[in-house]
Amino acid sequence: MLDPSLLMVITILPVVVVARARGSALQSEKISLLQHQAHVQKSSSEEKEALRTEAWAETALFTMHGCECADNWHYDGLTLHGCVFTDEHDLPWCFVKDAAACQRGYNKSLLLTVGDHISTGVCSNATGCDVTTEKRDGTWDFCTLPEEVDTHFSQSSCHCLPVWEHNRQLYSGCAQPDGVNSSAWCHVAESNCAGSKVADAKGNQKWDDCAMPSSSPVYVTRHSCHCKPAWEHEGKKQTSCAPNKLLKPPDALVAINATLEEETIYGWCHVF
Repeated sequence: MLDPSLLMVITILPVVVVARARGSALQSEKISLLQHQAHVQKSSSEEKEALRTEAWAETALFTMHGCECADNWHYDGLTLHGCVFTDEHDLPWCFVKDAAACQRGYNKSLLLTVGDHISTGVCSNATGCDVTTEKRDGTWDFCTLPEEVDTHFSQSSCHCLPVWEHNRQLYSGCAQPDGVNSSAWCHVAESNCAGSKVADAKGNQKWDDCAMPSSSPVYVTRHSCHCKPAWEHEGKKQTSCAPNKLLKPPDALVAINATLEEETIYGWCHVF
């Protein structure tokens, strides 16, 4: 898993993916194994249950360039679903749902597949998606597995993509692309995150301010969370834990803490 506290900077070169020739039986066996290794069946039932409780795992996750993975697509003689690993990539990838809207995605021609290049691409449905005689097209992109997403909230309670691109450089999680003394931000993972901002007119990526994990307060809240280093409430910026007597808590929080004695000595915050 990518360490969200570690900034990765990698120069992006033109992407060419080469698929090695192999028999159809070997193809199916090897790619099926790779999907297994790529966490398709990796998580235990407890881990899957934990993922379902996270908002970002219940919504569509953006690809690296702000697109969404297709539900059904064909590659190397197999029907694939959503975001997967294959042995030609260091990152998971997929064909996207809407090629026209994914302007920064990669053209199918960059996949130098052998044997079934014509049938590689997006399928209208799962039925017959493994057929190698049907001509298919599509745009592909690197994508995100839920278990790779940083669990820290951004300023607007989004989550940072584990790998994202800015000015042809790759970054990991919350980063400072403009230098160590600049503000931290990231492209966000979930497609429906309220409060995130559109990066530019050409791409679908959204971004948000964030805080580096190293800047979080070391103490925990009553329910063992951490306060956000910076957060906003009713249009005003706050930091860490705000005393109740200086900033009135939301009604829901007051109701939860109704049994506390000397409630005025407590504080509250948006959690990190």
